[in-house]
Amino acid sequence: MKAGVKKYLKLILKIAVTATALFFVFSRIEGKKLLESYGNLSLMPLFAALAMFMFSKLVAAIRLNVFLKSSGIVISEKENVRLYLLGMFYNVFLPGGISGDGYKIYLLKKKFNVPAGRVFSAVLVDRISGVLALFTLSVIIFYFIDFASFARSYAWLLIPLGGLSFFLVVSRFRNDFRAIALGTSLLSLGVQSSQLICAWLIMQSLNMTGRETEYLFVFLISSIVAILPVTVGGIGSREVTFLFGAGVLGLDANLSISLSLMFYFITLAVSLTGAFFVFREPLRDYSPHNKPTGQST
Repeated sequence: MKAGVKKYLKLILKIAVTATALFFVFSRIEGKKLLESYGNLSLMPLFAALAMFMFSKLVAAIRLNVFLKSSGIVISEKENVRLYLLGMFYNVFLPGGISGDGYKIYLLKKKFNVPAGRVFSAVLVDRISGVLALFTLSVIIFYFIDFASFARSYAWLLIPLGGLSFFLVVSRFRNDFRAIALGTSLLSLGVQSSQLICAWLIMQSLNMTGRETEYLFVFLISSIVAILPVTVGGIGSREVTFLFGAGVLGLDANLSISLSLMFYFITLAVSLTGAFFVFREPLRDYSPHNKPTGQST
């Protein structure tokens, strides 16, 4: 099968899965209550949520740059943030074309003349670091919710197990990343903690009082599920997770979906700023004297 045909088939499949997921979700909630929750929004917490989300992405960009510098790819934080925003734009608005990570790998390989595998490993481990942070926070919050209490005493064991797994993955892909594993893991916790605060602020803007811990736990699980490349920009998969999570934990399904969609709208708004760099290359200030020499996989 030709690559072009395969790409469009994947896009059609993603759109179909997204549409099916959203239809499933909206057929099981009350649209009137959903609209009412948005009609009574408190704006100050919402703006604070937007600011917190932007801060989380700034920290995420800094984390990626740590991995890139360890790979001998030296770009300024300003250039790095531009590249990160453009990657977010591609991930959300061009799901059938080049992905954000794919574009970053392509551009950095081209600019620095380094093997694609070297850039790929930096981007991949950066992603895995973020998933580990989500997993860690999920385990911590799980301890404080009224669900499966028999597992609480053992859930903590998953945190060191996850850390060990990450260390083994880092050692497998790039031994030179071991020196920055702890620092980047702390940055990842900062990223995901900031997004957790963002979700909490959205809840305040929606006047969601009571059982905040349970809603935040489902939010973390939905963030892990949304990473899977099965829907367009993660929309649909996060909402289905919230719907099922609300059912299992006895939460309000309408408020759960309101929270999920508002977080997606904030993601959409911030990702849209990356469109500017479609027309102005993010590494336009790159100077050849920064190019590393003698890099190898």
